[in-house]
Amino acid sequence: MADVTEYAKTLPGVVYATRNLYTCAEDGIAAIKDAIREQDLNRVVVASCTPRTHEPLFRSAREEAGLNTSTSSSSRTSGTSVHGYTCTTGTEPQPRPRTSCA
Repeated sequence: MADVTEYAKTLPGVVYATRNLYTCAEDGIAAIKDAIREQDLNRVVVASCTPRTHEPLFRSAREEAGLNTSTSSSSRTSGTSVHGYTCTTGTEPQPRPRTSCA
């Protein structure tokens, strides 16, 4: 996943990108809040834990750090999941999403 983090840093409008092994754990949530404050972020993309169980946690972290929480999007439910054709690092384009690779 280091490749994905490095790629994200090159995208227009991205001012901060990092990798965290346990984003939904207490240390990960604290890191999100710290980054929002220290980097003066106005948006956060979390590409990890399932939003079904963790979205309230991430929403709360954004709110506590001073971000508007009225809009939210999940990379896991917006078509950027792992593709069933090949198990890649997630940085190569694939024909279309299907199922997750184990």
